[in-house]
Amino acid sequence: MKQWNKTILTRAVLLSLGLSSVLGGLALAADPLVLNGNTKTVGTTTGEKTIMPGSSVVGVLAQPTFSEAGSQVQMNDNSLTVQNAQTGAVTGIYDLTDNTQNNPSGEFSSLMAENNKLTITGSTVGETMQVDLYAPNAKSSNTITGNQAALTDTTVNGGYYGIYQQYGSGNMTRTANEADFKNSTVNGWIMGNFINSELDTLVSQNNVISLTDGSSVASYLVQDYVYANKGEFIGNQTLLDGSKAYGRPILGEWFNANSSTATATAQNNNITLQNKSYAGSAATVLLNGTQNSSEASANSLTITGSSAVLFGTPVEGGATASGNQVTLEDSQAGILTGAVLDGDTNGNTVTLSGDSVVDYDKTKQTLADQGISSPETGLAFAGLSSLAGNSLVIGAISFSGEASHNAINVTGNADLTNAELYGALNSSLAKPAGTGNTLRIGYDGTKAAAWNKNQVKAIGAFDKVELWQGSWGTPMLKITDDSDLTDTTVDVSHLTFTDAAPAKPNSGDRAGG
Repeated sequence: MKQWNKTILTRAVLLSLGLSSVLGGLALAADPLVLNGNTKTVGTTTGEKTIMPGSSVVGVLAQPTFSEAGSQVQMNDNSLTVQNAQTGAVTGIYDLTDNTQNNPSGEFSSLMAENNKLTITGSTVGETMQVDLYAPNAKSSNTITGNQAALTDTTVNGGYYGIYQQYGSGNMTRTANEADFKNSTVNGWIMGNFINSELDTLVSQNNVISLTDGSSVASYLVQDYVYANKGEFIGNQTLLDGSKAYGRPILGEWFNANSSTATATAQNNNITLQNKSYAGSAATVLLNGTQNSSEASANSLTITGSSAVLFGTPVEGGATASGNQVTLEDSQAGILTGAVLDGDTNGNTVTLSGDSVVDYDKTKQTLADQGISSPETGLAFAGLSSLAGNSLVIGAISFSGEASHNAINVTGNADLTNAELYGALNSSLAKPAGTGNTLRIGYDGTKAAAWNKNQVKAIGAFDKVELWQGSWGTPMLKITDDSDLTDTTVDVSHLTFTDAAPAKPNSGDRAGG
C-alpha cells in the first residue's frame, strides 16, 4: 500500500491529464490505491479576488489501471477549499479509473470515498462536483459516505453534483452525505446524486441537501437521479429555508427503471420548504417506469412559514403508497395530494392548518412575484396537466388501483374558499374502489383543533366526514358549489366544542343519498 501526500504539479503535467489548472493530489498506480488526507486551498481570505477564468480546480485525482479484478480506490478525508476566487469547473474527488466493461483480463475496481470536504466561499465557479466517478464496471461496488460540501456567498455558473456518474454501471451505496448552500446561487440544477447510466442497485440513506439564507437554484433540485434495476431510498432530506427553486420541480428521489422488472423502495424521505421558500412544484419521491411492486411509505412534504408551492405531493409514479403525508401550514398551494400513482394507495394524508390558503391563481401569482414564471412543470411530471387552474386538495390519486383510508385534515384558519376537496380519485377523476377515505374537520392530525373558516367550494369522493371540534352555534362546514355526497357518512363521535360540553355521540348519520 502506498500513501500519497499533497502533490504539486507543473502546468505541463496538468495539461497531460486534460486539466488546465490546479490539482491537489494525484495517484496513478497501486492496489489498493490510497489517496487520503490531502488538503488544497485556492484563493485567499483577504485582498483581491483570485481570478482564474476558465481554469479547472481538482482536489484529488486517481487514474490507475489495475492488473486484477476486485481492486479498490480509496479517497478519504481529503479537503478542497476555494475562497474569494473566480474559477472554472471545481471537482473535489475525481476517479478516472479505467473500468471499461471489456477489459481482457476482467480487471475492475471499486471506489471508497468517505469524509471528504468541499468548501467554496465568496467565489464564482463553474460546474461543481463533490465526487466524479468516471465509468464503474458492472461488478464495481462503490461506497460514497459522509462527504460534506458547503457553498457560502457563492455563484455556480452551471450545475452542482454531489456525485456525478455519466458512464458505466455497477452498484452504489450513498450514505450521510451533505450539501449545504448558504446565500448561494446555482445557475443550473442541483443533483445530490446524478447517475445517467445503467446502475444495477443504488442504496441511498440519510443524505441531506439544504438551501438557506436566500439561496436559489435555476433548474431541477434533486436528491437522487438514477437509472437502475433496484433502488432503496431511506431517510433522505431536502430543505429550503428562505430560498427558491426556479422553473423546474423539486424531486427528492427520482428513480428511473432500467427494465420492466425494476423495483424501488422509498421510506421516510422528506422535502421541507420553510420561512418564505418558493417552488413551482415539489414531489418527495418519483418512481418512473417501475411496477406496482415498488413501495413508497412514510414519505413527507412540509410547506410552512409563508412558503408557496403550486403543486405538491410526497409520492408519484409507479408504486403502491401508504402513510405518506403533506403538511401545509401558514403557506400557499394550488394543488396538493397525498399520493399520485398507478398502484394502490392506503393511509395517505394531507393536513391544512394555520393561515394556509389553497388557491391556484393566488399561488401562481405569488410565485410570479418571486420570479417563478412557469410553475406548472410538476403537474406534467405527475400526469395531471389537465388539472391546471383548479384549486384542489386530494387525499390520494390512484390511476388504476384501489384507494383506502386516505384523509384530509382541516384546522386553524385554513382558507379553502376556492378549493375543492376529494378523498380519492382515479384516472377518470371518479372515486376508485376502496373504503375509509375521510375528511376530518377540526383535526390537526394528532388532536382536535377547531377550523375557523368553515367554507369550501366543493367536496366529493369521501366515504366519511368526521367532525372533531367546532364553535357552538357556528356551522362547521359550508359548501358553496354542488357536491356529490352520496353514500358519505357523517361521524360526530369525536365532536367537541370550544365553548360548550361535548356533543353526544351520534355516528352513522347520512350526509346525502
